[in-house]
Amino acid sequence: MQMRWKAVMAVLIGAILLPATGCSQAPPQYGIERPTFLPGRKRQAWAVAPVVNLSGQRAVDPLLQADLVFQQLQQVEGVTAIPVNRTVEVLASLRLERVQSEQQAALVCELLGCLARRFNCSSSRRITCGRRA
Repeated sequence: MQMRWKAVMAVLIGAILLPATGCSQAPPQYGIERPTFLPGRKRQAWAVAPVVNLSGQRAVDPLLQADLVFQQLQQVEGVTAIPVNRTVEVLASLRLERVQSEQQAALVCELLGCLARRFNCSSSRRITCGRRA
């Protein structure tokens, strides 16, 4: 009888302590994002030129894709994103369809009022301008 009593007590104690131990977890926090920031002390101004479609798909809108990149850049701390329409206006004034060289990138940045520091050749052409914003 005493052995049975000990077994019943062990089951009861286990049933009471089980919910209070490893089964309790914090619920996942959806919709919370860590802020993105550009390392360094100086704020940079970035201009996004219309993207170059390397996919072969005809439905890709270069201005829409560039605008999506611009919208994401607006969320980065330390970066001032120059609107795509301003970059397009400068390209139109130079009678350029797209930026094809570092010299053209430097000229576009100069006309946008900032100093060109880097030009990345990729599917979305990014002109990085180094001025305090």
